[in-house]
Amino acid sequence: MTAASFVASEIGEGDVGKGPIGYQVRFEAQRSPTTRVCFMTEGILIREAILDPELMNYGVVILDEAHERSLDTDVLFGIVWRAHQLRRESHQPDLKVIVMSATLDPAPFVNFFGKSLTKVLYIEGKQHPIKVFSCNRDPPDYITASVEAVFRIHGQPSSSLDEGIIVFLTGEEEIIRCCKEINQSNNTNRNDPNFREIRAFPLYSRLNNEKQDEAIKFRNSKVRKVIVATNIAETSLTIEGINFVVDCGFTKSVSYNNVTGMETLELRPISKAQAWQRTGRAGRTNAGIVFRLYTDKFYQQIPTHTPPEILSTPLDSAVLNIIALGISNPISFHWITPPPERALQRAISDLIFLEAIKVSENCSNKLNENYSSKVQKSLTLTPIGMQMSQLPLSPKLARALVSAMDYECLADMLTLVSMVYVSPVTYPSQNQQHFKKDFYHPSGDLVSLILIYRKFLAAKKNDPIAGRKWCKDNGLNENRLRTALKVRTSLKEILQTQNIKNFKSCGEEYHRLISALVQKAFRNQIVRLASKGCGMLPCYTPIRYVEDSNGSKFESLTIHPESTLFSPNTNAAPHRLVFLDAVGNLTNTSAAEYTTQMRLCARIEKDHLVL
Repeated sequence: MTAASFVASEIGEGDVGKGPIGYQVRFEAQRSPTTRVCFMTEGILIREAILDPELMNYGVVILDEAHERSLDTDVLFGIVWRAHQLRRESHQPDLKVIVMSATLDPAPFVNFFGKSLTKVLYIEGKQHPIKVFSCNRDPPDYITASVEAVFRIHGQPSSSLDEGIIVFLTGEEEIIRCCKEINQSNNTNRNDPNFREIRAFPLYSRLNNEKQDEAIKFRNSKVRKVIVATNIAETSLTIEGINFVVDCGFTKSVSYNNVTGMETLELRPISKAQAWQRTGRAGRTNAGIVFRLYTDKFYQQIPTHTPPEILSTPLDSAVLNIIALGISNPISFHWITPPPERALQRAISDLIFLEAIKVSENCSNKLNENYSSKVQKSLTLTPIGMQMSQLPLSPKLARALVSAMDYECLADMLTLVSMVYVSPVTYPSQNQQHFKKDFYHPSGDLVSLILIYRKFLAAKKNDPIAGRKWCKDNGLNENRLRTALKVRTSLKEILQTQNIKNFKSCGEEYHRLISALVQKAFRNQIVRLASKGCGMLPCYTPIRYVEDSNGSKFESLTIHPESTLFSPNTNAAPHRLVFLDAVGNLTNTSAAEYTTQMRLCARIEKDHLVL
C-alpha cells in the first residue's frame, strides 16, 4: 500500500485507485478500470489464478524481493510458469515475468523458467559508503541494547538531527516498547541544556496506512526521526533521510512440526543476506553507519540465505490452492524447490480430515521417483473444499466457518474469525489483570474476543467518538477493531456469493461455537493437562499424540500469560482446552525442556467432543 502511494505520487496522474496506480491486499482494495499497475500480495494473485489460470488480465507480472522465498511466492512462481505455458498452447500473447531481487542468485530461477526463455540483467544501484560496527559480545537483551544504541547516536553533537535512524526488531510488541522508551526521553530530558528532541515511529505490516505514511514522510530539521520496524522495512520501502541502522540480528518466523502438526512463531537469527539488506538501508541517500547488535562470530554462524519457507511451514493452504487450480496431483506442480515429502503427506492428510479434498478413483498421474506412492494421489476438491478455497483464510479458519453453519452460530464465528485475524486487540502495555476482569468469560479467550466486538459495536453505535473513548478507556486498539469490522463484512459478502443465508447467532450458548471449532478445524489442537508441570507452570500435551503408539516424543505446552485462562496453579488450570495460536521462544535449554505457549484458548468440556 505504501509502495503504491509512493509510485502514484511520483507519476502524478491521480491518487491510488483513481489513476493508473492501484493496490489490492486481503480484505482491502483500491483499484478501478483505470488501473494499469496494481500492487498486490501473492495471495491475491493466487486467488485470481484459480478463476483465470492464464492470468489474462495481466501482460506483465513482477515478482519483487524474490529472495525472500515465502511459501506463497514459491506457489506463485509455479502459477506464472503455468500461465505462460497455457498461453503458448492457446496461442495467446506471452505473459512476461520479471523476477527482481537485490541479493538473489539467479541460477535456480533461470533453470526453473528455462534458459532459452530467460534473460538475466544486472542493474548497478547507487550505494553510498557504509561503515559497519559489531558488538564485542552478544547483548542479553537486544531491545534494551537497541534503545541504548539510539541514544548513543542521538547524543553525539556531531550528528545532525536530519540524520534519521532505523531500528530493526522482530515484532509489534517489541517495537511499541522500544518507541515508548525513546519517546519518554523527551519528557525526562527536556530541561537538559543539551536537549535535542527525538521522535520514534513504529512500522510493521498491520499498522494502518496513515501511521505508515506518517513514519515514512515525517521530516523536521529540529527533531531526530527514529523508525522502529520489522523486516517490512528491509526491502519494500524506500525511506528518505536514514543515515543510521541498528540491527538486532533476529526475526520471527513460523516453525512447523510435521509430527505434531503444530506451528509456532519463533525467534530466529537472520541470514547474512538479510543482514546486508538491513545494512543497505543506511546507504540509500547518504553515507551511513550500521550498528549490529551481535558479534562477528554470530554473523559467521548464521546462514548465507534465508531457507525457502516451503521447507519449514505447513503446506495445507498451498496444496488446497493447487488442487483448486485443477492440478490433481501436487507433485506434478512445477515447484522451484520441491517440498519435503513428510510435509506434503501431512498437508494432504489434514485436508482430507477437514473434508476439503478427496482421493479420486481414477489415479492416472505419472509417478515421480522422488516421492513415495503415499503422496502421489489424484485429488479433487469436495463441495466443502470449494467453499474453503474461496475464503482468504487458512484452511482451519475457513473450515471453522463451514462447521458453524451446522451449529447455527455462523454470525458469531464470523466475528471470532475476524477478531482472530486482527489479534492482539490490546496494546502491549495494557494491564492484563484489568483486561481479564473486564472481558473475562469462563470459556476463555475466544468468547472474550466476541464480547469485546459486541461491546465495541454498542459503544460506537450512535457516536463514533464514544467508540474511540471506549477503546481508550479499555486499552483496546481502535484501528484493529475497525479492521475486524471490515474483515467480517468482506467474509460475509464472500459467503453470500455462495448463496449462504443462515447467519444465525448462538446468543450466549457459546458451547455451540466451541463445538464448531473442534468438530474438524482445530480438533488436532486440543490439549489435556499433564500429570507433571513445565517447571512451575501447569503443562499440557496434545490429545492426539498422547495416545499415539509410534514412540514420538510429545511436545509440552503452557498457557500464555496473556490468556484469560492462564493460572500458575495446577488446581485452577483447565483440564482440557483448544488453542488457535501458539508462540515459541528461542532458548538455550534442551529440547526436553522446551515449551510452547498457547494463545487464543478456550476451555473444552466433555459435551464439546460428543459430535
